[in-house]
Amino acid sequence: MNSGAPTSATDNSTFSVDYLENPNRLWAFPVLGGAVKLIAVIPIGIWLMIVAFAAMALSVINAFFVLFIGKYWGPAYMLAVGSMRLSAKANCFFLGLSDTYPGFSLDSSAEVRLEIALPKRPNRFLALPLAGGIFRFAVLVPFFIFLFVIGLLVLLVYWFTWIPVLLIGTYPEGLFNLMVYVQRLQLKLSAYTFGLSDRYPLFDEGLGPDEWGPGRHDRVYRPLGPETFG
Repeated sequence: MNSGAPTSATDNSTFSVDYLENPNRLWAFPVLGGAVKLIAVIPIGIWLMIVAFAAMALSVINAFFVLFIGKYWGPAYMLAVGSMRLSAKANCFFLGLSDTYPGFSLDSSAEVRLEIALPKRPNRFLALPLAGGIFRFAVLVPFFIFLFVIGLLVLLVYWFTWIPVLLIGTYPEGLFNLMVYVQRLQLKLSAYTFGLSDRYPLFDEGLGPDEWGPGRHDRVYRPLGPETFG
């Protein structure tokens, strides 16, 4: 598994989640299953907050690297990607997309895989201290609204996924792909916030396909090279 180091393995930014063929019915038990999961991920949540805070701190230093050198700082890249991986694994576990406990590793897991291409030509304007951050946040307002609406839909759907899982032992593939789609949107937001991508996340085709439907959750139709982030 890739640990976030800028190697040839990360030339394309992709996100994939293996379809859960036989979900654990105990996790799907109404109220109890969700409560146990919530308690189980508390330590992960605390660790994730620490990692995310450190990643944001390094991203501030990275802004000066981009502004004056025109390159993305390696330690900032590795920690940002690591925090995104951990967040994706925790979210997938809590939402029932994976039955594997996320743990504390910043690597991808066997079921949840995230690769981020190292930006080759990051935008220096967007790296301007304060001004660049304000611009990024301002243009993200429509995306926040869109993500909020989709998030409400996912929460509504989440409360009904236990029925097929508990009764017939199957996670409906359409619902599974909808959940993965929302995770992809959140990862695009994180990539844009960390400066790993300078493409507006709502229209960026990075991290794999935006289409969600039967069998599409683990396919990459248009692999994107580093030029995507230039």
